[in-house]
Amino acid sequence: MMIASKFIRFYCVLLVLWSSWSLRIMRRNQITMLRNQDRPELLLFVGKSSVLDNTAGVKRLVGEANDASTPCVWLTREEISSPISNLKATAWPKKTQPLPSPAGLQIIRDSFQIEPDGFGGSSGFGRQLPLPSRPPLPQRCVVFAAEFDACVAGRAAGMRVVGLGDDSLLGSASDVVFYDLDDDDWWCTFDDLYTPGSYWVNPPVPRTVDGYHCDPYTGERIQYTSDGSALEAAVAPLSNEEVAILNDLTAPP
Repeated sequence: MMIASKFIRFYCVLLVLWSSWSLRIMRRNQITMLRNQDRPELLLFVGKSSVLDNTAGVKRLVGEANDASTPCVWLTREEISSPISNLKATAWPKKTQPLPSPAGLQIIRDSFQIEPDGFGGSSGFGRQLPLPSRPPLPQRCVVFAAEFDACVAGRAAGMRVVGLGDDSLLGSASDVVFYDLDDDDWWCTFDDLYTPGSYWVNPPVPRTVDGYHCDPYTGERIQYTSDGSALEAAVAPLSNEEVAILNDLTAPP
């Protein structure tokens, strides 16, 4: 009886391992329709804990991204050595607003140059000449962050955001939240980050946590008039000294 019980347990373990392995192989070998999907053009890991608390999963994602010629960067507030050889740790850009401002993310994005995927059909259908190099598009960038402010910045920049951790606030500023990333997490692979992908359909737009349209470089909410045009920022009234100067300039000779 004991031998039979051990055999059943061993068989169940093998079945679980085989199922997990089969799912991963199926997902990695699935056909990707490039004409209908946009490949992620940049992965940004923001904050120390986004990598240090998820090293195995991040290493796997970075490897999958490298196979697809997608660059990756790790943004930290201070100099730090990376535990992943092909993921460079980069300090937050100097002389920029701190999080949750998206300015730093935009500066880092603009520092990269990629060769965009062309549109290529079969038998000469819809073929396109190679496109010139350019920075990654914000809507094709994916931010991984464990801090709420970093998630807010990614959303304001018009990027996709993957929250990491158990902070209940992450859900309001992320497209999807995972408790952590591991090496065998088949539910979060590079293929899942395409647009449309497993967790989103349409390209993102810059918006606040409350869902309002915002400036992708400052994160400030943009307000609109009834006809749909954006309201210009309010201009401060002129001081008495400024009025006097204008009067002197416009006075008749």
